[in-house]
Amino acid sequence: MSATLAKAVLSISVDLELAFDSTSIGQRSSHQAAADRLLDAFSSYQVPATWAMSDPATSPTVARIVSRREGHEIALLGDPSWVGPSVARAEFERELARRIVVAAGSDVSICTLVVDIEHLGEHCQAAVRQGVVAVRHLAPEADRKRHRLQPGTLHFGLWSFPVRCTLPGSGRLLPGGGGGRAVRAAVDRAIVERGLVPLAIDAGHLASRGYAAYRALERVLAHAERRCRQGVLDISTMQAITAGLSLRYESAPSRSILCPAA
Repeated sequence: MSATLAKAVLSISVDLELAFDSTSIGQRSSHQAAADRLLDAFSSYQVPATWAMSDPATSPTVARIVSRREGHEIALLGDPSWVGPSVARAEFERELARRIVVAAGSDVSICTLVVDIEHLGEHCQAAVRQGVVAVRHLAPEADRKRHRLQPGTLHFGLWSFPVRCTLPGSGRLLPGGGGGRAVRAAVDRAIVERGLVPLAIDAGHLASRGYAAYRALERVLAHAERRCRQGVLDISTMQAITAGLSLRYESAPSRSILCPAA
């Protein structure tokens, strides 16, 4: 199933690993500093983002994220220990359910899963049963070649956010700060096609790259803000986007953010 958006949409997600049992004190401090710097940047441009972490219930950063006025979302970051083709369906669903329940106990609602693989495969049904409605995943090679920008599903009720743009990127002219030009070009191409651009930011790598990487991100945010002011782009969390996509199939078109697919 696919749909055509009424206008282009940029979805920004941040991979923020803050599991205290798997990182050193120095790493935790670096991640928290990166999170604070990103929060300030998003606040300056009034941009909401989806923040992915493996254990939201133990993260001291969650409260700061959800308290911001931009309307950020908390997502679950999967790892190879329980996500992937080699993991049994029962094991995947058990671990997914456990993490969602633990997060809910800390008043964190999870409906988005972030994974570092191209497809959930036979795990899609289990994800839907546990209330997941969106998956950010690696873009399949075929999609990358076609530059497919229209939103689609991995399974009925499970919307797909294939990553085509990442920050920080790499560039010969801007060591540590590459990738920004490619993201801006992708946004402008999506505006022409009324498409979806999922942008993934690795907070740890961003912090390690330093000033050049943050400057590249700020240029992307400034570019996106200009396009929003022009009325040709929206910036939303994956949760908000899926709500609008689902509304397309549950209500009259006049109430939806979508136009009928061509």
